[in-house]
Amino acid sequence: MRVSQRRLRFGIDPSVEQADALVRWARDGNVAVLAEDATAAAEIAAQLGLDDSPSPETAYHPPAGLAEHPGGGVVLRTSGSSGRPKLVLRAPAALDEEGDLVAARLELAPGDGILCCVPLHHAFGLGVGTLAARASGAVLTTANPRTPRALTRMLAERPVRYLVASPAQIAHWSAGDAELDVPARFPVVITAGAPLGSAVADRFRRRFGVYPAQQYGSTETGSVTVDLSGGFTEGRVGRPYPRVEVVVSAAGRLVVRSGTVAVAYLGDPEASRAAGLDRGEFVTQDLGAVDEAGDVVLLGRVDRIANIDGKKFDPGLIERSVSGDGVVAEFAVVLTTNPDGITESSWVYASRDGDGADPHLRERAARLPAYQRPKRILRLDALPVSALGKVDHGALRSLVEGGH
Repeated sequence: MRVSQRRLRFGIDPSVEQADALVRWARDGNVAVLAEDATAAAEIAAQLGLDDSPSPETAYHPPAGLAEHPGGGVVLRTSGSSGRPKLVLRAPAALDEEGDLVAARLELAPGDGILCCVPLHHAFGLGVGTLAARASGAVLTTANPRTPRALTRMLAERPVRYLVASPAQIAHWSAGDAELDVPARFPVVITAGAPLGSAVADRFRRRFGVYPAQQYGSTETGSVTVDLSGGFTEGRVGRPYPRVEVVVSAAGRLVVRSGTVAVAYLGDPEASRAAGLDRGEFVTQDLGAVDEAGDVVLLGRVDRIANIDGKKFDPGLIERSVSGDGVVAEFAVVLTTNPDGITESSWVYASRDGDGADPHLRERAARLPAYQRPKRILRLDALPVSALGKVDHGALRSLVEGGH
């Protein structure tokens, strides 16, 4: 198909059928854009240089920004939880490859049930939901059970082999102690998109009889690893999917090499080169290791390592330790820069029982080395998060800097 003949179509909060149609549209040499809602679609349209308000029913000619990428593809937007959102272009061959490798690793067969509780416009829902079902003939259903009882009722109504959910949903379903009619054969639960703490994983197992299987991936790569061992270790995200290679760079970053890797960040060739996309790999912002068994272990984020009082400070270590106490419902460490250019940390939390967590946190902070102690401790009703439950650190920084 000539570039001039290509068309662009938006999928706004797509259903199963719409997401499948958009992937087929991309395979025919066109471009599909997946967006959360009309507001996100308008923002993406502006980034692509379109003047019109995007509509799912309208097919546009691809804007000039796509001329350097003549093939079809699917455009997804990164969460922007740690920076400005980017537009990621993934080629049809990469989408086909992800569907094949996920279906192979999960041993999906025609008729197997997948209950996807995360949006299909996100890379996680697209990969383990739409693409895996298309490749295997599995039956994909989307839903968002609001309560643990609604979840168990839904599982009793249909055969489900895999339940796809965000860490925020896992935490919500595991809370409380009301008795549930849990199916004797509970499906394999796959979760990704944000770190999952051991306290939440343990509560989920006590309530439903299984540990969630942690998956690792990104908008730029799709599905990378999954832990199907049946156990749970915080930060351990399992072995790579078939034909996916994960290596650790000299700087300790995880590098993903796979046929699923994105073509480019649209409109940002410098960022594409820095991330290795022009080389067919993705240099992540994640620090990690590969153990003797071949499992990938996440150790933190490069973009969150700070220098305080001449010492390296990793907020993730504090977050994992405090969250593991089970005293607070949600917790995050926020890094800001004061007027003198000095980096400071703040603790932000949502409590389970009023302000009872505040003395606990202050006592904890007092036991830390001086450079790790927070300048302030703030309580919110809830931490701002993305649709997948990933903490929005940009929004938290704004709250802290605004003197909330």
